[in-house]
Amino acid sequence: MPSKKTRTPFEPDFFYHIYNRGVNKERIFANPDNYNHFLNLYLENISVYAETFAFCLITNHFHFLIRIKEDIDIKDFNRGLRIWLVKYVMYFNNQESRVGGLLTRPINRIKVHDIKYLKKLIHYIHMNPVKHGLTKSFQNYKYSSFNSILRGSGKIIAMPEVLEFFNGSIEEFIEFHWKENKYYEMDKIFLE
Repeated sequence: MPSKKTRTPFEPDFFYHIYNRGVNKERIFANPDNYNHFLNLYLENISVYAETFAFCLITNHFHFLIRIKEDIDIKDFNRGLRIWLVKYVMYFNNQESRVGGLLTRPINRIKVHDIKYLKKLIHYIHMNPVKHGLTKSFQNYKYSSFNSILRGSGKIIAMPEVLEFFNGSIEEFIEFHWKENKYYEMDKIFLE
């Protein structure tokens, strides 16, 4: 029986934590161009249907916190998800001279109902590179939305909307990340 995390239907105007990883926990990004291509495909195929509040790409998995726009057809959103991931798998397989599935299927998703949980999830996503030993400094990791939010730049993140959860304050956003240090314990809450 499929996990509740993969059976949760997508609905307009709701937040979702979407994530996936490589088959057998294999890498899905081999070089910097891969991360950039993945994000460009995401922008092309998902930003029409959803606002993005946080993301992080790790060598063998990814996390996004999104809110599906209220006026879209969910079939179109689901098609966009499929196109995004299929295009990336084809690109990566061609680059690496490999065949077959790259990602576990279907994409995992958890519907987010609570603002407190949503804020902790933003923190968890941004801390993921530290958790996996890729860096000691989450704020310097290139493939997360933390720096895009700090700089107020980037095409993917819904900046004003993210900061609304922190009283519109970049300072409060930063302070929340520094104070919220129990991310290792959050695995049980956020992931399988």
